[in-house]
Amino acid sequence: MFCIWMSCLLAELSILPIVFSNTFH
Repeated sequence: MFCIWMSCLLAELSILPIVFSNTFH
């Protein structure tokens, strides 16, 4: 369970900068 949560968190952390760059462009 923890591994799944960690991979979800890592995916979110890698997606967030992309969302921010798309928003501010």
